[in-house]
Amino acid sequence: MTLIEQLLSQTIDGKKELIRQELIVSVTEQLWEAMGNANISKADLARALNKSKSHVTQLLSGERNMTLATLADLADAIGLRVQVRLAEPAQPRIKGTTSPVDPAWIVGSTITTGTAVSDGSNNKATA
Repeated sequence: MTLIEQLLSQTIDGKKELIRQELIVSVTEQLWEAMGNANISKADLARALNKSKSHVTQLLSGERNMTLATLADLADAIGLRVQVRLAEPAQPRIKGTTSPVDPAWIVGSTITTGTAVSDGSNNKATA
């Protein structure tokens, strides 16, 4: 855990921001991977969404807030669908504190293509 993550995890607002940023990174990394697998460029996505390439760049970099509707549109343009699962924190909280043992707990999200996927737990989902 980096020093910034340690500091952020020590306050309620910092913890919320850390969780948000981890979710943004998780979703955008999955989109980039899916684009690579489908051989789809940012320009291709922009055309499919009737948006500018810079708009798509901002979405994929986390600079622009991505709504669930936009995420669904992006996934559809890649030929996928979005599937969201809420998950328990990865680590139990330390008794008597409000900080988790590991601040890397996030809301799990997976973009699937109809094959079995795993979120790292023993739970598997299929599309």
